[in-house]
Amino acid sequence: MRYAEMLLIRAEAAMELKTYGSDSYVADAVSCIKAIRQRAGAAKVYEADDLTLDLVRKERRMEMFFENKTFWDLKRWRIFDREVLNREMKILWPIYVWDEQKYYMKKTVYSDFRYTFERTLYYNRIPNAQIQQNSMIKQNPGY
Repeated sequence: MRYAEMLLIRAEAAMELKTYGSDSYVADAVSCIKAIRQRAGAAKVYEADDLTLDLVRKERRMEMFFENKTFWDLKRWRIFDREVLNREMKILWPIYVWDEQKYYMKKTVYSDFRYTFERTLYYNRIPNAQIQQNSMIKQNPGY
């Protein structure tokens, strides 16, 4: 876990609290995002009025891009089904044209496979033994 990830978690928590009516932590979220962006050399710095939960999530996706966190973040934010459902995978093919001495990039569909994600996959199945021991526990939807 990196220091930048800790700052992003803190900023995300502050913006989540803002959605529930508590604006007192927004300045802390702005300072966390400002610290991350200044370290990276990014020019734009957000103010308290500009910062939203979606922008904090976008910052997290940019910062953690190659660290295999996106899958778990999309699942945790409950937006995986909107982001991935029926998406085609596309790739860029570099094509070299000998006569022109240039490369062109051709965008093509990688395969005919389309991703699917059911909303029930946000939750895990509760073992039946646990449900039988405690009558107040109900099975998660879809199981």
